[in-house]
Amino acid sequence: MALAAALLAALVLPGLAQATGGPSYQGAATATPPTIDGTLTPAEWADSTAYSLNFGSIPATVRFEHTATDLYVGVTVQDLNPGSSPSIAVYFDNNHDGIKNLGDDVWLDFAGSAGEDFFYSPTGTGGASHYNDLIDSGGSNNTVAAGTGASGAVTFEIRHPLCSADTAHDICASVGQTLGVDFQYEPTIGFYDAPGPNTFNPSVTWGDLLLAAGDVTPPTVSVTQPAAGSVLSGTSVAVAATASDNVGVTSVHFEYYDPPTYYDLGTDTEAPYTATFDSTTVPNTVPLGATIYATARDAAGNTTKVGNGVGVHNATGSLTGGVVASPDPVGVPATVDLTAAGNEDWAVWGYGSGGSSTSLAPDVRKAGGTAISDLTNIDPAPSAPLRGLGDLSEPFRFSWSNGGSQPEAVSAGAGLQHNGGATGVSTLGKGFSFDVPADSTSRTLTVYVTTNRASGQLTASLSDNSAHAYADTLPLATDTRSGVYTIQYASASPGQTLHVQWVETLDNCSAFRCDNAALYAVALSSPGTGATLTADATVGMSGSDVPLAGIPLRAFEPAPTGITPAPIN
Repeated sequence: MALAAALLAALVLPGLAQATGGPSYQGAATATPPTIDGTLTPAEWADSTAYSLNFGSIPATVRFEHTATDLYVGVTVQDLNPGSSPSIAVYFDNNHDGIKNLGDDVWLDFAGSAGEDFFYSPTGTGGASHYNDLIDSGGSNNTVAAGTGASGAVTFEIRHPLCSADTAHDICASVGQTLGVDFQYEPTIGFYDAPGPNTFNPSVTWGDLLLAAGDVTPPTVSVTQPAAGSVLSGTSVAVAATASDNVGVTSVHFEYYDPPTYYDLGTDTEAPYTATFDSTTVPNTVPLGATIYATARDAAGNTTKVGNGVGVHNATGSLTGGVVASPDPVGVPATVDLTAAGNEDWAVWGYGSGGSSTSLAPDVRKAGGTAISDLTNIDPAPSAPLRGLGDLSEPFRFSWSNGGSQPEAVSAGAGLQHNGGATGVSTLGKGFSFDVPADSTSRTLTVYVTTNRASGQLTASLSDNSAHAYADTLPLATDTRSGVYTIQYASASPGQTLHVQWVETLDNCSAFRCDNAALYAVALSSPGTGATLTADATVGMSGSDVPLAGIPLRAFEPAPTGITPAPIN
């Protein structure tokens, strides 16, 4: 007899000799197949994957497992109104050619009833349709099935031989083969096809079911040492993992990954799975900047790879800092001698053009100085314009006697900020950054900043991560607060940089956008930058020969601050 009337409704469409183009399914090999009782217990289907599909608006999952002789199909339909006798039909494109061929299988089950076996015939007595396979009826070549019709959880379990002796009317498939597969769910009223929309046309989005060879269940693995977030140091860092598998784990391979480079830490073939990591052989990183990975493998070649984020810090550099913050309110402007503060380099911003300069390059710097980079404008959208502060009287007044473009200055104003008030834009998260050179030489960096009805954070980090980064927040003030940051640093390796960032982190002027975090000047000092005299050393001097007695004593007196000393010939 032909399959139910609902299954006969579609017309035969021309087939295409190609894969079905629908979702990919995998029938997992299992040594412990499920019991066909209509109840899908997790333990019975542990080797399978639950694939989602929808019968109209009704969600469902399908599963596949196989042994050497049988294919198992499990279906769960979340139908809240299944009626008294819901059913599932599983259609197969036996040779996966996208064409309905004589003998293509259909396995049918009604909840509460035994399974039935159908096959497709293009020339049957009722025309091109699916017909009940009466050959070996009730024998070993037929469908064995069971189902339950509970509201919200209609379930079906089906078993059928992978290769029947009745090849003219039945499936004959082998491990490693791919089949086309489609489903039709029928509550008591109506029916739904999925994933393909037409059970008579395997070429349109039917599923592709691979009968996977052997063990297809990957092992599980977890890195137990080092813990996620650890900062590693030393030559003997312990690395460990636990792993398990449904058949058995053959090995666990360990790696350290510092993008883009992987470092091999070795393979262990017996539990407990361990390795040792010499962290001194890799560059330092920021916390969570690298990963310890463990890859578990089973005998079938299935693998699972997991990792814990870590950092590496073998401290051979140094980086410390401190700040002198003004009272609230700021009080009397502080006087700063940049020449004395920066024997290697110094730079000042917001001084030029009468104090209105918004240049990111220094307006004035030490003559011949190149160590301090131009500023980088940290200005996340929406953008805010810059404003020079050199025409204001506080909180710093700068002097210098060795400037390049401006050789000397006394009590000069400076400063650069983001001007949120001009456009009504928030300046939170806005600020500036710059770089200075770093190597084994111990240097001192001084940074002059202010906050206006805001908090600002200064951070400093070495490019080789050979010392922990420094960070400090200049706290919110009622009005303006100044800060003088002093940072001492040296890197572990030559040719590095110290990166400094100054950003507004909290505001107290959201109505008028008068908040800001301003940067004024930077001074860099290192020992030995100036000339020193020791015993038996000589210094070449130019000018006329003048007897020592002819040099007036005033030439040896210290010059007042801001006054260039008189030349001595």
